[in-house]
Amino acid sequence: MMTNVMMVKRLEYILIAFVIILFALKLTYLGVGAYAITDEWRYDLVFSLIEAIKQVNYQKFSKVLVDTNGRPGELFIRLPFAIIQILWYKLTGEPVSYSNFIPQFHNYIVVFLNTVLVYKICHNYGKGIQYNKITSLICVIIYCALLNHGFYIRHLLPYDNALLFFLIALYHITQKNNPSYWFTGVFIGLGFSIYPGYFLFVGILMSAILIKSSLINNLKNFLKAGIGALLVLAFWEAITNIGGYSYISSLKTLSGTITQGSFEEGLIYPFLYLWQVESITGIALVINIFLLFSYKRNCFTSDYTDTVIKLGFLFLIAYALQCYFLQKMVFYGRILHMFMPLLILSVYPVIMSLTNKVNKEKFLLVSFLIITFIVIDFIVKSVTFKKIYYPRDILLSYGINKWEDTSLITEKSNNRNFSFEIDNVAYRPDVQLLADKYKNLLFINFAYFHPVSLSRYEEVNSDSLIFASPHFQSHYVYSYEGLSYHEREFLRNKRLQLKIFLLRK
Repeated sequence: MMTNVMMVKRLEYILIAFVIILFALKLTYLGVGAYAITDEWRYDLVFSLIEAIKQVNYQKFSKVLVDTNGRPGELFIRLPFAIIQILWYKLTGEPVSYSNFIPQFHNYIVVFLNTVLVYKICHNYGKGIQYNKITSLICVIIYCALLNHGFYIRHLLPYDNALLFFLIALYHITQKNNPSYWFTGVFIGLGFSIYPGYFLFVGILMSAILIKSSLINNLKNFLKAGIGALLVLAFWEAITNIGGYSYISSLKTLSGTITQGSFEEGLIYPFLYLWQVESITGIALVINIFLLFSYKRNCFTSDYTDTVIKLGFLFLIAYALQCYFLQKMVFYGRILHMFMPLLILSVYPVIMSLTNKVNKEKFLLVSFLIITFIVIDFIVKSVTFKKIYYPRDILLSYGINKWEDTSLITEKSNNRNFSFEIDNVAYRPDVQLLADKYKNLLFINFAYFHPVSLSRYEEVNSDSLIFASPHFQSHYVYSYEGLSYHEREFLRNKRLQLKIFLLRK
């Protein structure tokens, strides 16, 4: 008969194997999707930065940093893999447009590091508690099984890079010993300089420092962390001033409002997202939130990490309230992305509370069954995610990289004569247009749809349909990025597709 120790060890190995499987599946995300979202154009600035460094051009160097709109740290963290991309071009002759798997692999590494940090924070939380390793691994598997956890791997965006430094800061302040708050502040400043849109995480971390222990110590530590963060901002200001520009002034250009989406969904957006995008795993997180606050006396202890979890929920609720009532900033999937590690961290006290109510063998068995369902859920979601296509990837496969030189239109409404704009779609001018070979092709819906018209569309009639596959925005994970409920449902009900027709000569 298997002993309890053997059962625990075996379950630990199984859970580790599940984590490996989940990350192996995320490798399939690489190679497609880059530049599908308009904000990804900023990645090109890293090549301008390299050029400025080669030329020892201080003015150009400073101008590039300012052009990031408050994200200079993003360029520097991207720099090593951008250099690899250039070396790849020199070694193979393959245009940079075709080597986006290299910066995507950078994304993959960063997501892995973020996951390790979430595990470390969970493990520190439960240090000395029975089944600490198993519970921490369960939290990590739930985190990895979210589409929101890894789908940004496909895109050249700053969110996970910023999250990396914020999670380092969070790990730092949740240590049982006394951390150096100067360094905590530096990490907070670096995270902010990579993506200032995650300013709420700055608020969570600084608030957590302010209420950690005694009032005098808290004020000292808060001041140290604040100075550490400001030193980072002062560094960027000094660097940009060399070339006659100002990092601080570039921050002032950031919009104080985010209106591309739906204010009406403010109070229910997180639940809708978890249900429609994350399926079984999302529903499990919603149940976890319900249990956490229904049995908060059993779940929450006097541990400092509990305070951080409560602060996370407090800031999430505050954001939802301003969205609905003040209508300054809407919810995006990328905003929820910032809160996901804290939602995952909230799973730990719920599991610990439940283990006190059941015998240990049942806990191990139920844990295995639930996690197995969650892994299967992620596999199903990954298969669906793999079936979507991106306009730029298809065009590049035809040797086309200049939108204005091709026959690109979208399906039009006969009664309103409406068509989507395509001039906001980012592209890279590295590939020669094979116009002579493909001038008789008609490309339909090769665009990033924003805003979406709710008028009725007719199919475009043509001689021969040679390609038809789901447009990436028809997937919930993308339609939750800046679209309202009605726009999302319209795109899904329409089953929006990328289409290529062969026209008569």
